[in-house]
Amino acid sequence: MAAANGQLVIERILRDREGIWRQIIEQRKLTHLTGQMLASSSIALAVYGAVLGFSNGPLQAVVSLVKLPILFLVTLAICLPTLYLFNLVFGAKLSINQAVSLVMTAITVMATLALAFTPISLFFLITAPNYSFFKLLNVAILVLSAFVGLKFLTSGSRRSTGTARPRRGWRRWCPSRRRHRPPRRSTPPWCWLRCRCRPVTFRPRSPARSRSLRSPPLP
Repeated sequence: MAAANGQLVIERILRDREGIWRQIIEQRKLTHLTGQMLASSSIALAVYGAVLGFSNGPLQAVVSLVKLPILFLVTLAICLPTLYLFNLVFGAKLSINQAVSLVMTAITVMATLALAFTPISLFFLITAPNYSFFKLLNVAILVLSAFVGLKFLTSGSRRSTGTARPRRGWRRWCPSRRRHRPPRRSTPPWCWLRCRCRPVTFRPRSPARSRSLRSPPLP
């Protein structure tokens, strides 16, 4: 489960996201990377499944420990052909190994987030043994984890196909900036604001300057 530099694979996904996408694009050690993500997600889902099943007894905890990782892997096997074909339809040039790595990245993020919420779920299981509340709590945890995993999947797909959107700052879409656009000249912003806010005054010309600007008399 540890990467070559000693980091966990989920830590590398969260810290070095661009490095993961670059490795998937260049197809470097995809089998090793997919194996690490498979092991990490299976262990995380097994622990979370055990907590889910413990509400109905130790036997159900053992069953859920095995059932939840298998459920995610079966979902991967069902949805992967559709995802791969849709990538081909929309012009993506991903191989099957790249598609598997992208989906496993999303599943690993989902499983790790579910594992992070395991102490909260176990706490409410012990202190408030209400099955309806416990069920709603875990549904909310899984929905949140799935949403974050989907964000990772879409981000990786755009990065792998070269259609990543540039990040836009608030200055580009701020309506006040469009309404008060400064003049196109290289002046500091405080000078522009001072010119806009200061009232316009007209200074009378001096008599000497007026005589110098006066046209010469005709012959």
